[in-house]
Amino acid sequence: MNLQPTTYDIYSPAKVNLRLKVNGLRENGYHLLSMLNVTASLKDYFKIKITNDNEFKVSKLVFGPLIIEDQKQPLNEVLLNPEKNLALRAGKLFFSKFAIEGGIDFELCKNIPSGAGLGGGSSNAGSLLKFLRQHFKRDLNQFSNSEKIINEIACSLGADVPFSYQGGAAIVNGIGEVVIPLSSQIQSAINGWQCMILTSGTHVSTVDVFAFVREKLKVSKFTFNEDTELAAFRESSFSSDFEIRQSILSLIENDLESAAVKLCPEIGKILCELPQIQGIKHFMTGSGSSVVVLSDSSGIFSAEHRQALKSVISALKINHFDGCFQLY
Repeated sequence: MNLQPTTYDIYSPAKVNLRLKVNGLRENGYHLLSMLNVTASLKDYFKIKITNDNEFKVSKLVFGPLIIEDQKQPLNEVLLNPEKNLALRAGKLFFSKFAIEGGIDFELCKNIPSGAGLGGGSSNAGSLLKFLRQHFKRDLNQFSNSEKIINEIACSLGADVPFSYQGGAAIVNGIGEVVIPLSSQIQSAINGWQCMILTSGTHVSTVDVFAFVREKLKVSKFTFNEDTELAAFRESSFSSDFEIRQSILSLIENDLESAAVKLCPEIGKILCELPQIQGIKHFMTGSGSSVVVLSDSSGIFSAEHRQALKSVISALKINHFDGCFQLY
C-alpha cells in the first residue's frame, strides 16, 4: 500500500451533556447511562501525518488559552505517552485491526480543558477514527464489518468515544455504546444555539464522581430504568425550532452534579453565583468541572444576558468560551 506523506488538518469538538441520567449498574461495575449529547464549537486541532515508521506519537504539543498552567504538565505526561493518549491508542488499534502498515505523527493544539466534563481526550480519539475511516476508505472495503470494528475500537477506549466518533446531536445509552442520532429537524434547531462554557480550571476525576454516586445509592446493582422523558422527546413532532429548544431546556438534568459539587466546591460556586435571569439555563456538563449557560428558546443571548454573564465571569475569574453548538 502506498502511504502518502501529506499532512492533514482535522479538529475534534468538545462534548456537552444536555442530559445525563444514571439509570442502572451492570454487574461488572459499569454504569448504565441515558444522555442527550451535542458537540460544541470549542475544539482541539490536529495536524496529522501518516508515516512509514510504525510509530504513533505526538511530535508537537501546543496549549490554548483555556489550559491553565497547573494542567500543562499533567497533560504533557498523558498526551505524549502512547499508552495513555486516547487518540494515539485509537490510531494504533485502527492500524492493527485493519492490517495497515505505518504510523501517525500528530501535532496537537489542545484547547479543551482536562477533567472539565467536555470529553477532550474522547473527542480526540473519536475524531481521529472518523478521519481514518475516510482516509483508508478503499482499504476498508475488503472488510464487510468495518463499521462494527471501528465501533468496537471506540467502545474499548471509553464511554464518550462512540459519541465523539459520530458527532452532532444524539441520544446515548448503555455505557456509551448506543448512539442514536437525532432527527435532522432537531439537529437543525440545535445547530448555532448560543451557549457559554465556564471552566474553573479545576480537574475533576470521573472515577471519583461515579464512586461517590455509587456510595450515595447504597447498592451494588439495580434494575435499568428507562428514561421515558428522553424517549418521548425523540418520538415527538415539533412545529418549530423554538418548540424544540423549549423541550430541550425542560430535559436538562445531570445526576452527577451533586457529587461533583461535593468533590469540587468551585462548581457549586459557579452555579450559585450565576445570575437568575429569565429564560437562561445553566447546568454542569459530564462529571464536571465545566458549567454551561444556554440562551433561551430564541437561541441567542440578548445584550442584557451578555452583560450580566460578563460581570459574573469577571467576579469568578474563570476562563470562558463564548460560542455555540455546532454539528459536524
